[in-house]
Amino acid sequence: MSILSAVLSAVAAANVSAAVKVIFRKSMCSGGQARALLQYYHIAGALMLVSVFGFPAYSSMPTDVFWLLVASSLCWTFGTLYRTKAYRDLEASETNIIGTLSLVLITAVAIVFFDESLSVLGIVGMVVILLSIAAGTDIRQFRFRKSVRDLLVSVLLISSALVIDRILTRELPIAEIAVSTFLLPSVYFLLMDLKAARKLPQIISSGESSFFWAPLLGAVRTCFVLFALAHGSLAVTYALLNTCVIFVFAYETVFLQLREGRMRRGAYCLCCALGAVMVTAYG
Repeated sequence: MSILSAVLSAVAAANVSAAVKVIFRKSMCSGGQARALLQYYHIAGALMLVSVFGFPAYSSMPTDVFWLLVASSLCWTFGTLYRTKAYRDLEASETNIIGTLSLVLITAVAIVFFDESLSVLGIVGMVVILLSIAAGTDIRQFRFRKSVRDLLVSVLLISSALVIDRILTRELPIAEIAVSTFLLPSVYFLLMDLKAARKLPQIISSGESSFFWAPLLGAVRTCFVLFALAHGSLAVTYALLNTCVIFVFAYETVFLQLREGRMRRGAYCLCCALGAVMVTAYG
C-alpha cells in the first residue's frame, strides 16, 4: 500500500509541478525579476509550512544530518535560481532535451548508490518516456546558449537535492525537510540580494493572482515529492515527475487555448503516460 501511495504522490507532484512551472514561466516572460520572485515564493511558502508543521528542531539534529539539510537547501536555492532565469527565453524543446538527461542521471545514481534494481518492464517504461519526450521535441530548435547552460546547471543541482532528500527521509520527519526546503532558501535569497527584497511589497500588491498561488502549490508539491521519496524508489519518483509534460500540455490546452501541434503533442503525452504506468514496475 505504501508503494502505491508513493506512486500516487509522485504523479500528484508532477501535476502540481506543471502548474508551478507554468506560473513561473508566465511571471518571468512578463518581466519579473528572478530573485525578487524567488524571495516571495520561499518566504510565503515557509510561512505556510511553518504555520502547519512548526519550526524544525535544528538544535537537536545530529550534526551530519544538519549539514546534509544545509547542502540540500543550497542545491534547491541555486537550482531554482538558475531554472527561473532560464525560463525567460527558453524554448520547450530545449527544456525537454535536458529533462531526459536528468532522468538518465537519477536512474544511474539510484542503481549505483541506493542498490535499486531494474525490472524489464521498468526499463521499457523509462525508454518509452525518453522517446515520447524526444518525439515531441524539435531538435533543430536546440541552441546551446546561456539559458540552456542555466537550465543544465539547474538540473544537476536539483537532481543532487533530490538525492540528498532521499537520504534525509531516512533520518528526519518529512515535515522538517519540507519546512527547511523553503525556510533556509528564503534566508539565502534575502542575504543574496537585499535590494530585491524592496520589491516584495510591489509583488504582493501587484494583484498577480497566478503567482500568488505559486508558494502554496510549491509547498504542496514538496510534501508530495518527499512522501514519494520516503516510501518509494528514487528512480520511479523522478521518472514520474518527468511526466509533468502531460499536465503542462493539459493546462495549455484548457486554459491557454493551445492550437498549434495539439494532436502531435497529445499523442506523445499519451505515450509518456503509458511509460509512466510501465515504469512503476521498476524495482
